[in-house]
Amino acid sequence: MSTPAPYIRSLLTIAMPLVIAGLASNSSIIVDRAILAYFDIDMMSHVSTTSSYCWMILYLTGGITFMSKIIIGQCNGAAQYAQAAKVTWQMIFFSLACGIIFMFSYYIAPYILPPIAHQHGLIYFKIIMCGGIFWPLAGSLSSFFIGTYQIRTVFISLMIANIANVVLDILLIPSYGTYGAALATVISMGAQCLFLMAVFLNNYNRAKYQTHHVVYNKAILYQAVRIGYPESLSHFFEMMAWSIVISYIATKGRDHLIVTNLAQTLFILFMFVYTEIGSAVKSMCSNYIGADKASHIPRLILSSLIVHSVFMLAISSIVLLYPSIFIKLLSLENESLYLQTIAIQSLRGVFVFMFFDGISYIFASVISAYGDTFSSMLIMTGSIWGFLVIPTYLMITYTNFGAVTHSIYILPTYGILTSVLYLWRYQTKSYKQTLLIINP
Repeated sequence: MSTPAPYIRSLLTIAMPLVIAGLASNSSIIVDRAILAYFDIDMMSHVSTTSSYCWMILYLTGGITFMSKIIIGQCNGAAQYAQAAKVTWQMIFFSLACGIIFMFSYYIAPYILPPIAHQHGLIYFKIIMCGGIFWPLAGSLSSFFIGTYQIRTVFISLMIANIANVVLDILLIPSYGTYGAALATVISMGAQCLFLMAVFLNNYNRAKYQTHHVVYNKAILYQAVRIGYPESLSHFFEMMAWSIVISYIATKGRDHLIVTNLAQTLFILFMFVYTEIGSAVKSMCSNYIGADKASHIPRLILSSLIVHSVFMLAISSIVLLYPSIFIKLLSLENESLYLQTIAIQSLRGVFVFMFFDGISYIFASVISAYGDTFSSMLIMTGSIWGFLVIPTYLMITYTNFGAVTHSIYILPTYGILTSVLYLWRYQTKSYKQTLLIINP
């Protein structure tokens, strides 16, 4: 595929398959939680709490491999096709080595998970860690296809994985509870990796990208890790911060924990829109830089902001006008009217946060495409601890806050301030056209 123009139509051509696949992926998470909530609302709440700790470890490893699409995109834009495959192989080797991290996480699980979530969450965390290697491996292979504009392959792989996940949820959760939910997730991720690997080694990619040449290259591995580790650490600290926040709030009781986890569930359900738009922006920017067309980037930013705003307006209008859908989806009809009311109130703050979080994600994607992942790490880490964790701690320690206070006030403020920092970084740094490609 030739380098596309930086307009809305081109952006949607790249982003929509990812957005649709992201919808399917996030929907499968909601199916997990909806089925768990149907049998036991506390089981759903414990798994939601534990999920933050799972993602903390998964992002630490997968964040590095998924960022390899920046180098792969630049290689593809510069027509250095064999180099793109070499980058992917280094990330595959890195993914295999990550098994040590997942093994360690399995054994320390009882010491890092909050006791309130042990009953249903501990087994969930351990099973995910047993299959944890599939996440960085999927990131390695998906990055190759995103960076080379083979978006349909990623779309198909995600659809296969998510359909398998939903089917297995329906079959396993009624009999095995959270064990079944975790097992369904691991099996579906394994299926996704098998499909991606098969396409990575098909005749087309073997001929154009030389994907069948398995080569270890220390310099490329170092470059990929150097570019990816700031993003990986930023997501790690982000998930750690969310885990701490949820653990803080859990000390205030069941209603506070349920409302916070419902807000998180809404965020997971709809964040796919701007995260996948960001993936498309990152891929296009990387290819522009590799093809010496960085002048297209400002127009691409405008296009992505327009698309993000339209999506968020449409989604928020539906949920806020018909909140009963959300209540029924998570089986809250049997909960108290008070809990249902504050759950609906929390949605407003979550959508404001998501709008500004999407803006942050778009500018972070552009900054990262230039290889400036370290700045993104500093902004993400500093803002989530300074604007989210510390205010939450102060609120819990020194105020008698309601269950909805966190979603209504702290989340939107955190989103707004973070987006301002990313915008400031983009406008004040003089980015030069930085090639990250290492020649053979």
